[in-house]
Amino acid sequence: MAEVDDPEFNDVSEAIVYWKAHPGGHADYRPDEAWQHIAQHSIKRMANGKFTFKRDKAMYGDFETLALWDHVENIKCPFLLILGDASSTVSEEHRDRMIQTIPDSTLVTVERAGHIVLHDKPQEYESAVRSFLNEHNL
Repeated sequence: MAEVDDPEFNDVSEAIVYWKAHPGGHADYRPDEAWQHIAQHSIKRMANGKFTFKRDKAMYGDFETLALWDHVENIKCPFLLILGDASSTVSEEHRDRMIQTIPDSTLVTVERAGHIVLHDKPQEYESAVRSFLNEHNL
């Protein structure tokens, strides 16, 4: 598996600038507090004093999609799928297949949110979860 070179940052603010420039469908929506939190908990200090991502670089190499549909078909409990309308991570095909495959599933699409809805629209995320739990008496 090929390794990817991660960028190096002098401080947390440089990491935030980097992430905002590589948005993945969320830079315009994410509040500054979320960016700060993500940066503080997603970077580590290296031996040279600079910072880099706190992750296994090898996992971003020859990434293979996992065949998990057999497991999805076994989900029997109430299921909540929350997606941001600006996310391209979950395709429409996969979204529709999940909702059709899992009995008692609920789809909530949050406007002006990327893949990590909790970061981009925390109030809307919480509202969707609370509504789902109340609906299912959980």
